[in-house]
Amino acid sequence: MKKSIDILNKQQIVDLSNEFVSSDKFNSSDDCKNSVLSFVNWVKNNKGFEPDVMLLAPPKDIKKFPGKSINGDSHIFSIIGGYGIDFTAKQFDSNQPLIKIIPESEIEAEYKKLGGYFTSYPDWFEGGKTSIKSKFNNLPQWFHNGYKKDMITENRHNEYGCLMAIVEPTRGPHIIKFGKTVIPPQILYTDPNDNSYGYDDEPHITAKYGYSPDLTRANLATILQGIKPFIIKLTGLTQFQNEKYDVVKFDVEKNEILSEIRRRCDCYKNEDKYTDYKPHMTLAYVQKGKFPHIKEGMSLSVPVTRFKYSGKDGKKLYINL
Repeated sequence: MKKSIDILNKQQIVDLSNEFVSSDKFNSSDDCKNSVLSFVNWVKNNKGFEPDVMLLAPPKDIKKFPGKSINGDSHIFSIIGGYGIDFTAKQFDSNQPLIKIIPESEIEAEYKKLGGYFTSYPDWFEGGKTSIKSKFNNLPQWFHNGYKKDMITENRHNEYGCLMAIVEPTRGPHIIKFGKTVIPPQILYTDPNDNSYGYDDEPHITAKYGYSPDLTRANLATILQGIKPFIIKLTGLTQFQNEKYDVVKFDVEKNEILSEIRRRCDCYKNEDKYTDYKPHMTLAYVQKGKFPHIKEGMSLSVPVTRFKYSGKDGKKLYINL
């Protein structure tokens, strides 16, 4: 039975949210933009009304709240019947619920504490507002432009599937900042048709590349069975050369856990031709010959707390250890 947005009470909103999470449209690895759009469309198609959304301007204190971009991120969630519904609050704090439902009257205080939002940032919304509430399609054009760019990357089809170890979320921003400090932007290698070049915005170590067909969730569960968060050691700042560009990277010491994961990965069909595994962490793609610096003899420990599988179809799956 289709219901009006105006007559839903809190329990009905909870039930509605749980129904969405149980549907095939919910993806726990979606970012806030994709999560909101999936939910809005699901509600429109299944319940006959369109939720509002609330878009928050990036926090002013980006040192404390850097976000994935390191420059401070906006945040978005849905609004129904006077309640905010956020399926991505765990990105701020793993102790947050899968579905965060909060009265509108409490949103400002809660998200100011959670992500540094609702601080003075007058350049984002008309009238100096730090948030905007509207229908998804009525959001500012800069939001939609950025969303389209993200979707190009998200939906790009890769030649093969790839499994990567991802560093602990609070350490990633420091590695990215280091890369941007030592590698000036004017020497970056970029491609107008592929925004995966330039600085690497998600520090990782490739465990195995070359899967075709893609690994399944069951395959990934088998590969990572019993693996707990572990430490990797960065041992040097070096680079390797390709025909069009050079890759500036951290060398990573091969340890027993990485070697065991690699061994398990090899149990599944793949097209990886590199039998000599040399783990590394890419910082950036640069123009050939423009970054001559290397530094060996390093010993920097970094925790790994999750893995990411990037499929041939462009879809991404995160697995927490």
